[in-house]
Amino acid sequence: MLHLDHTVFGGRVTCNDFPALPDYNPAMDGSCMTQAEMIAEVYAAFAGVGREGGVSWSESAVRDGFGEEAECLVARAADLDRAWTELVDDPTWKPDRGVGGLCFLDAIGFRYYLPVALVRSIRTKTRNDALYFLTLPSPGDELHNHTLEKWSRLNDEQRRCVLHYLQYMMANDELSKSDCQEANNEVVGWWQEPIDSYWGRFAQHGSAEPAPPEDRPGGG
Repeated sequence: MLHLDHTVFGGRVTCNDFPALPDYNPAMDGSCMTQAEMIAEVYAAFAGVGREGGVSWSESAVRDGFGEEAECLVARAADLDRAWTELVDDPTWKPDRGVGGLCFLDAIGFRYYLPVALVRSIRTKTRNDALYFLTLPSPGDELHNHTLEKWSRLNDEQRRCVLHYLQYMMANDELSKSDCQEANNEVVGWWQEPIDSYWGRFAQHGSAEPAPPEDRPGGG
């Protein structure tokens, strides 16, 4: 599979021989996509997404530490980025921060920071914390509804993008290229589990099945 080099300028992906986005087929399996195509889909699907009114990255660490609301607001004000694309090449932004992070974001914040984590993962062909928050717990699990709420701001285009990301990574994860087939199968399982738990429903003919009532995307 050919992987084209890419550069990001002001939130726009540029690439030699870059695929024309209007020709993109939403029914395409992510495993057949090039690195440049996968990154282009993330930028297209999450174009214009903001985090106004949502939990910010620095604020998530305060919430992890049971901070007061006033502390949360101070931390939110300290995050000066106004577009998620500003963070893609920001060396100070870490998807695997250990404190706070995706786990402590609300639906607005999750939708805003998710594409940054996806692009970082696609570039390195390795998993990061995003993978851990893309599996839907079973209906009997206390985190089932909480997880659906965290995903509630994602529209169908963004959900298909997540599916394609999971398929792409399952085919390209560097850890699946070892000489040990058992280890390779384990890596494939990391990516297959979230597809089976939820995202696979968005693969049918490029259109999602109707979402269950508790899982219909919100506006904004």
